[in-house]
Amino acid sequence: ITNTVAGYEVPASDFAEVNYDKLLHVGIGKAFGIEILLEGNYGKSSFTSAYTLAKADNTFSAYNQGKSIPSDFDVRHNWVNSYTYNILTSANKVRNFSAIFSLNSGYPLTLAAQEAQNAPLPLHHFYFNNYQYINYPNNARMPLYYRLDVNYQTTHKFKRGYRTWTFGILNLYNKQNTYLV
Repeated sequence: ITNTVAGYEVPASDFAEVNYDKLLHVGIGKAFGIEILLEGNYGKSSFTSAYTLAKADNTFSAYNQGKSIPSDFDVRHNWVNSYTYNILTSANKVRNFSAIFSLNSGYPLTLAAQEAQNAPLPLHHFYFNNYQYINYPNNARMPLYYRLDVNYQTTHKFKRGYRTWTFGILNLYNKQNTYLV
């Protein structure tokens, strides 16, 4: 449990006079979870499977009526599997095939709850293209992210070093995963 989590509000206008003391909020953060790792070898094959179940929440009195909101790092499920098969292993050559599957539930993100277009400000003659109302941070989630990568690698040993060639296909399914930066 963290007692000093910081959150902030973004000013409504680029030209607004910003008082950062009013924009910075202090809250409480909680994070907990479990990780499981399985590894194994069988002949020329090896595998690894790792799963993480985690939850991370922040609580601010200024957001969401004091109820908990997901932290930026709240990724509930994260699962990674890897498999390697050694095709050839000799004194000066190594060749192997590997595959990695990764899956995680979506990251939290902030989306506008409402949007008004060409809304005039009261007592002013300024018009903005749109105004977005955000009820609280991290109020939505990115969709499920998963991909499968496959690789073939060959290594040749010389008198003065190694030469390694790696051929791979990233995202074999060609799934259009969204990613939050």
